Amino acid sequence: MFDSLIDWCFENPRLFWTIIIIGGIGDLFFFSLLVFFLVGCSDGAEF
Repeated sequence: MFDSLIDWCFENPRLFWTIIIIGGIGDLFFFSLLVFFLVGCSDGAEF
């Protein structure tokens, strides 16, 4: 299973990296919103 996945990644590097980058940006966006929400709800309490 992993062999075919690795082969696909080498055959489609641009698509593979696009998925990785979009996933990373999505994670950063989600975590920044989460932190912003937590800090906002705690009235700026220091961690």
